Amino acid sequence: MDALFNGDHVDDLAALFPSTVTVTLAGEQFTLTAFKARHTVPYLNINRRITAKAAEIGKELAEAAAAMGRDTAVAANEIPMDLVHERCYPEYVELVATAINRPTDWIEDTLDIDELITLAGIINQLNAERYSKKRSALIVTADAQSK
Repeated sequence: MDALFNGDHVDDLAALFPSTVTVTLAGEQFTLTAFKARHTVPYLNINRRITAKAAEIGKELAEAAAAMGRDTAVAANEIPMDLVHERCYPEYVELVATAINRPTDWIEDTLDIDELITLAGIINQLNAERYSKKRSALIVTADAQSK
């Protein structure tokens, strides 16, 4: 197991999953990183709203499938991403605006939908890894303290 975590593999993983990403929008460069403390709660709230909307879509698809006699479990796993993107547009705008410290109007006036979705994905990738590591560390610490 130790071989998986030697320096070479860590360097390879860092190249695949960088901790910062620089993007150019409207001729201006922005460096995206994991959110700092003041953005943590807004980030988590935005993601909760996105998750809730995706679950709502899954429920609607399952209900429609049931009405047509289709397997509801399969329908819930076939959520069209364009429908998620459409319903989560306000959350994507808010997420990107928070990440690059620009007003939501600037985001809507400057970015096309593909750029918005791509940036939201990059931001989530940068932050999800950080928060899952922190959560894992907290669970390990709490488990060790309970023994």
